[in-house]
Order: sequence, then C-alpha cells, then structure tokens
Amino acid sequence: MASAVLGASVTAGLLWVLGPGAVWVLEHFDGVTGLTGKDLAAALDAVRGRALAIATGLVALLAVFYTARNADTARRTFACG
Repeated sequence: MASAVLGASVTAGLLWVLGPGAVWVLEHFDGVTGLTGKDLAAALDAVRGRALAIATGLVALLAVFYTARNADTARRTFACG
C-alpha cells in the first residue's frame, strides 16, 4: 500500500514537472528568472530533461531491486526442492 502511494506521488510529481511545474522548478530550485523566448524554452527543456533522467534512474534502480529479489527467491526455491 505504501509503495503504491509512493509510486503515485512520484508519477504525479513527474507529470507536474514535465508540465506547468517546470517554470516553478526553474525559478525556485535553479534561481533563474527573466528569461524569454528561446532562452526560456531551452531552460525549460533542461529542467524537463533532468526530471526524466532522474525518473529513469529511479525506475532502473527499482528494476534492479526486483530482479535481485526474484533471483533470490528462485535460488531459495531450487535450493530447497
């Protein structure tokens, strides 16, 4: 149950950053203000790219964890049987 809530929260946060939250992150985390036009677009793309890179890393980490857990379960199953 807790992992479902955490997963939903992370997904909602990612979707927010990929949408309207990118401007907020740019201003409040990066401290960048006053950009317009191509400069603003490039900065927002960088924020979104960073968010996607972090999300991809988290998914990869989760995949490694579950793969290791499944391998351990399989090892125990075959060792006992």
